Amino acid sequence: MASVIIGDGLMTTDGHLHASQMAVAVFRNSTQQWHVVLACGTFTYHDTPPFTLQWTTPSGQSVSSSQYKEGQFLLLLDNPVSGGSYTCRVPDSSASVACLHGNSTDVSSTVVVDDVKSRLTLLEAENRQVHADNRQLHADNRQLKEEQNQTNARIDSVSTLLSQHLHDERTKRVSFLATNLKDNTPSFHDVLILTTVHNNQGNGYNPATGKFTAPYNGTYCFMSSLCGYGSGHVISVFLMVDGKTELFVDTQFGSAVDYDAASLQAVVSVRAGQSVWLQVNGDINQFYSYSYSNSFSGFLVSYDL
Repeated sequence: MASVIIGDGLMTTDGHLHASQMAVAVFRNSTQQWHVVLACGTFTYHDTPPFTLQWTTPSGQSVSSSQYKEGQFLLLLDNPVSGGSYTCRVPDSSASVACLHGNSTDVSSTVVVDDVKSRLTLLEAENRQVHADNRQLHADNRQLKEEQNQTNARIDSVSTLLSQHLHDERTKRVSFLATNLKDNTPSFHDVLILTTVHNNQGNGYNPATGKFTAPYNGTYCFMSSLCGYGSGHVISVFLMVDGKTELFVDTQFGSAVDYDAASLQAVVSVRAGQSVWLQVNGDINQFYSYSYSNSFSGFLVSYDL
């Protein structure tokens, strides 16, 4: 595929060059400065022309165009801007490429640059940039304030939780210890009721029922020490949590042994209102009657937030 461009002389809108000073300055990243811009054109090429324009400065220096954009060759003036006449033309070496022949080879256009007007143009551009930067700073500041408010809200929330946690650590203390078994020969599925309460912090243990009811959601540790008596009998006890077996201990006495001991310990998760107790398994359990021989105890390890 090929493109063919057909034109008469310079391919501009009217066959002539028109030099002018753009009303708005341009910011150049390479210099990090605003520049007054001169334009020369306007060309009808679809793409960049196969030649460039030369500019003659007021001091007589010849410089090439800085860039080509939207049909015009542009020249970005250095700062500070030198006032005077700037002329754009097609260099002689590019005359044939630009389709210039005969008397039409000297095609040029001149624009007079006022250095005061140029400084005003630069100041206006810088002022617009300052306003734009200020608007962006205000927007960034609002965003930072919103983020800070959100952060403060999260900090306040965590602080509240920590304060509540510390308060709970001081106030939500639960522990109990009970001894003195009410019935030394309980029946199958009976609850072991220990009637003497030595400690009942949080009032969770009920000596009338033998059951501990959790006042808070949390992790609890429960322990029991049991002593059996009489040959041919056993100690067979479940630790029950809300009606479900959590742990089981079992020991049998030999014919020549009248005493035996068993113990259990468990760390379990218990919801507020759920009960924990010791329950007999079998019907040949027999416990030693000394009041301190059997015990049931527990304490709150940590409560759930």
